[in-house]
Amino acid sequence: MRTERAAPRGTAAAVAGLIGPSGVSGIYGPGAAALNGVRERHDQVGVPELLRLAERATGPILELGCGTGRLTFPLLQQGHHVVALDLSPDMLDVLRHRLAEPANQGYADWLEIVQADMADLDLGRRFDLIVAPACAVWENDAGQRARLFTAVRHHLTDGGHFVLQIAPALAAPFTDRNHSVFENVEVFVMPDAQSPVLLTLFDHGDPGAGVRTTAVLSQRIREGAVADSRLYTGTVHPVDAEVLSAELAGAGLPTVHRHEIAAAPVDIPSRKPTAQLLLDATT
Repeated sequence: MRTERAAPRGTAAAVAGLIGPSGVSGIYGPGAAALNGVRERHDQVGVPELLRLAERATGPILELGCGTGRLTFPLLQQGHHVVALDLSPDMLDVLRHRLAEPANQGYADWLEIVQADMADLDLGRRFDLIVAPACAVWENDAGQRARLFTAVRHHLTDGGHFVLQIAPALAAPFTDRNHSVFENVEVFVMPDAQSPVLLTLFDHGDPGAGVRTTAVLSQRIREGAVADSRLYTGTVHPVDAEVLSAELAGAGLPTVHRHEIAAAPVDIPSRKPTAQLLLDATT
């Protein structure tokens, strides 16, 4: 289940040993959801491009893996009705809190929130446009993705589109199953209303097993000292655009366009920019 804690790997496992079990939890649980809510306000990479593609939708848009509303609120602000689906109740709680903010209260009647597993998608209706981030799709293994893409096909109108946002660099090492196990570490500071948060991202990849384990060490800084340390962990199964396109085609969703998005700075100090790609598939 997406909200469960994954066993940390590499350096993150040593960090988990220092923090202790009580300080380690899932990357989509309560503490991490609140952190994601802050991060997603600063990360708008790909959002303008997705909004341009959304202009062709004539009815509600289905957003899979909506998280805390990174794309949800821009879609609402553009005048779209949105069905926002996510498996994590904690992420959806943050989304609801954002909806209650004065600037967003007017969108309450335009947003439908659904807690469900996207791999078992069954809403009983169709959409002109369905969107999803690859990080959410990667939560599913190959068998689950096959079910998901078949369900997406059944939820699209004739001529409807499914748009998937992917960061190619994150999937690149997994194109070669003989690639050695690797670890990348990134450190950056994230602004927050309470106090700054120092984040250390441990990215542990095992291409042979097709598994990427992410661990985020969150250290809240108050008066120049670390006031709290938490480690959030999760696992995904990265596959590149070519594999995803083949899987989509197998479900009756051929890719008709690839929209490349150049690396652009994220509004978070020290955060590395990453190029993105939008896979646009249709019925």
